[in-house]
Amino acid sequence: MLISEVLRLAKNNLPEKIWVCVAIDYCDIPTKDKDKAKDYIRYLLGNCGTVLSWLMTKTYIPKHEITAKNLVIYRQKWVDHMIQELEKEGK
Repeated sequence: MLISEVLRLAKNNLPEKIWVCVAIDYCDIPTKDKDKAKDYIRYLLGNCGTVLSWLMTKTYIPKHEITAKNLVIYRQKWVDHMIQELEKEGK
């Protein structure tokens, strides 16, 4: 299964499961496909580990704008962006 396909499935779980990797874990797909997608996300986040940590260290977004609601919206947009980029690459 392609990483983009895994992320499409995981996006359905985002509002309830919060973190992208947790949303992936809740998908009914083989573990090897989950692991491949989570490895890709870990690669993108680098040493930050989470989207919140990445935003706080890599962007100039004021801390007061990083709310729980905004994080959910950001994660959804980030997943859309990853899907788009991965589909261009056939991944």
